[in-house]
Amino acid sequence: MNGLANVGLHLLTGNKTAALFSGLEAVGKLIMGPKNDEAARRRTEQNNQSEADVIQFGGCRDDQTSADAHIDGQASGAMSWAFIKALSQSPHQQYAELLKNMRQLLKYRYTQIPQISTSHKVDLFTPFNM
Repeated sequence: MNGLANVGLHLLTGNKTAALFSGLEAVGKLIMGPKNDEAARRRTEQNNQSEADVIQFGGCRDDQTSADAHIDGQASGAMSWAFIKALSQSPHQQYAELLKNMRQLLKYRYTQIPQISTSHKVDLFTPFNM
């Protein structure tokens, strides 16, 4: 039975709450379309990709908070400090090595764990270049 038929059935039986929820569900399906629409999934994938090489270092996991800090006498984000410090100690690193070194610098001071995100598959064992 479709969503609008459910609304009518619930109204006939006097169940206004069920009618309301059935109506909201029917409207949601009209707006969002079916959940398993393959064409919609492909459009979403195409729209969320970039041909550019985008590589982003993030200060922490999604379930964490990045710390603002006062390190070496200066206000700084903790991840920004670790990024600069790791590159200062060794300017020629691979992406994976740089991330590991940033995490190591923050490990005993903060609970945040820096992350790396890319626009598409990237070999993280290539040299980091600015």
